[in-house]
Amino acid sequence: DCVVSGGFFFGDPAVKLQVWNTKTGERVRTLNGHSKWITCVAALPGNRIISGSDDETLRVWDLTDGRCLQLLHEHSDHVTCVVILSDGRVVSGSRRGGPGLDDCLKLWDFTEGRSVRTLTQEDWWVQCAAVMSDDRVVTGSFGGIL
Repeated sequence: DCVVSGGFFFGDPAVKLQVWNTKTGERVRTLNGHSKWITCVAALPGNRIISGSDDETLRVWDLTDGRCLQLLHEHSDHVTCVVILSDGRVVSGSRRGGPGLDDCLKLWDFTEGRSVRTLTQEDWWVQCAAVMSDDRVVTGSFGGIL
């Protein structure tokens, strides 16, 4: 019964996620850790969420106590999207910052704390992603390409 919002809050130099109780409208918790704009967030099993940021990281959070459980840092530019597969694995996308940098999706293994597969996007950075019922991942790109 909660929703999480994030981003950069104007007038406040901190970049944070806010956890809200949907029944009461009250803010339950603030999650601090990212150093730049928070660009995406998704729900994981077990009262956890994962957030992505322009700081090139993904963070896994425990909503019960607000702790950052894991920091994933293998993207070489802004994390633009994150989706959860039916088995709980995570796929994240990123955008290019220049020649040789990310335009890719990464599949993550939390037990090892690293990505296990990288899928490279050729022409444009990955802007958004969705998971189909059979766990295929569809991406949208800045260049209008699905």
